[in-house]
Amino acid sequence: MSEKKHSKKSTSLDVVTKSGSSPEIISLLQQTVFGTKGKVRYRQKHIAEGMKHQPNLEFIQIQKGNRILGTTGVVSRITSGLNHEFKSLYVRYLSVNNPFRKNQKKRLEKSSVKKNRTSNTLKKLIGDQITNHFEKPVFDTNEKASFYAFVESENYNSKELCINMGFYPTRKISTLLFSRFSPNTSNAVSKNTVNEQPLIKDQLASFYNQHTYYFEDRLFESGSYYVKKRGDQIIAGIRCKPVNWEIVEVPGFSGFLMQNVLPYLPYTKRLFNPKNLNFLGFDYAFGSSKDILELMEHCCAVTGIYMGMFWGDIETPLIMDLKQSGKLGFIHTLNGDVTAEVMQRFINLSDAEKDTLLSKPVFVSALDMT
Repeated sequence: MSEKKHSKKSTSLDVVTKSGSSPEIISLLQQTVFGTKGKVRYRQKHIAEGMKHQPNLEFIQIQKGNRILGTTGVVSRITSGLNHEFKSLYVRYLSVNNPFRKNQKKRLEKSSVKKNRTSNTLKKLIGDQITNHFEKPVFDTNEKASFYAFVESENYNSKELCINMGFYPTRKISTLLFSRFSPNTSNAVSKNTVNEQPLIKDQLASFYNQHTYYFEDRLFESGSYYVKKRGDQIIAGIRCKPVNWEIVEVPGFSGFLMQNVLPYLPYTKRLFNPKNLNFLGFDYAFGSSKDILELMEHCCAVTGIYMGMFWGDIETPLIMDLKQSGKLGFIHTLNGDVTAEVMQRFINLSDAEKDTLLSKPVFVSALDMT
């Protein structure tokens, strides 16, 4: 693990760049509540496991002494989108520690102002370091690259941070919730074999040919890949990976049901346990929406996990067809889909190349969303 460190004397803080993770970073992120205030908020209980499947992950962290006050991760990849592959820098895991968490209640209002000011300062410092640290090598080698991040549409603080870093909202993605009370297996569905993997890659490359940020890192190494066949022909496929969250908040009447009713009813508790939410993260899907629904249900049946999430650009036919199918299940009917902004910042791209990327739907990996 490589590490570089330099100080910001004006703030008495150290800025550290670190390849890979560390126990301190994992500890901070395990305590972090992700999501948007007033919307769904959660902790990622499996975060250490998820990082193992993120190659080329680098963290920028702000420290005071040995204490990490804030951090974010950046994953470097080679992705599709232009006439040639290009470097992309995916930004995630933003977390700012609250140094005033233990203040007494009588000081809450006063410390809240100071806390917010400190939080904004740390976020700005992290943002500056992200752009400075990762942009310089791109400019030095005259490469073409793009930063991107996914931010919930109503998470105005994170959107403002991205905008201050030169990122701008360009497209939208949807989070679709899938569920089945009693899922069935399908005789037409099976796990992929090693011999089938080259063909699956070819079909995926064709299916996502007009997408940006498509990549195949760890495709068959993380989670399980299932295919549907007609005879000997593979006609659809999907990857699924178990995920574990703790739900902190779900607002509104649907949130009340999810947190206070569903976990205690015999039939619905298998779908939703807010303190220990198990679900399948779905991605790398190809085929018709009907076949994808069959694959999702089979995955739920064989894993014994009755809920899943799937992400995609709202303008893709697959996402639109799944929404219109009316067959995503009870949880989707109750909660609906959640949208997020695609925030992008281009480096050394011509106007024509920018237009090309902006005109195409974005590929979304479950590993990036969980």
